[in-house]
Amino acid sequence: MAILKSIKPQHLIYEHAELNILVAIPTKDTQKIKSFWKSNKGKSNIPTDTIQGYRFVHDDEQESLKIDFSTLEDFEIRSLQKYA
Repeated sequence: MAILKSIKPQHLIYEHAELNILVAIPTKDTQKIKSFWKSNKGKSNIPTDTIQGYRFVHDDEQESLKIDFSTLEDFEIRSLQKYA
């Protein structure tokens, strides 16, 4: 009987509320997002901290979305919402 190893995702998917796009954020950087929201919870003036991530683009050949690893972009954390 084989032993199954748990596989953790390398990227988490977030939705950018202003641009209406999906963004892939590396799992190691998601702690920055969690601490940002924890320190700014309930505040009216939310700072414009940024985090780097990759956009999702439409792949015409497969007719689906894929992560565009060619360009690493900066996104405002306050505009990101975890995609369910």
